[in-house]
Amino acid sequence: MDFDDFNQEWEKDFPIEESYKSADGRTITFKITASQAPTGFLVEAEETKKSKKKQMGYSFTKFSPASPYQALGEIRSTIRKRLATKYIDYTDQLPELTHDKLVGRIDYSIDDDEVVLQVDGNKITMADLQRILSAYESFEITIEIKEP
Repeated sequence: MDFDDFNQEWEKDFPIEESYKSADGRTITFKITASQAPTGFLVEAEETKKSKKKQMGYSFTKFSPASPYQALGEIRSTIRKRLATKYIDYTDQLPELTHDKLVGRIDYSIDDDEVVLQVDGNKITMADLQRILSAYESFEITIEIKEP
């Protein structure tokens, strides 16, 4: 198989639909797509509308300069790792950290017309984040932003 054959063969394997269990016992279903760019392959996993219901939903992306399958393996690993931990719980409908750590994705909400955080498939607004942080007044904080 030469390079051109490979370039056409991988397209037959996408899109993929896969389901995973989250830390809270829900089944989360993703539609996984791949696209080729001049510098490599981009693989994206979006939680399906049926799975996320009224939540914002999970979204992950991975890039590989060599192969969509390499990015697919990385995205599957990231999905499993992120779904294994529940970072936010709600008390009286207010968000709280479950164990003093928050991991998510910076996103934009058209509905709120603002930047939000996507955590546990839920939308955390800046007002929600302020409420969460107010419980930690006088504590130290580290913010780390990294590529997906």
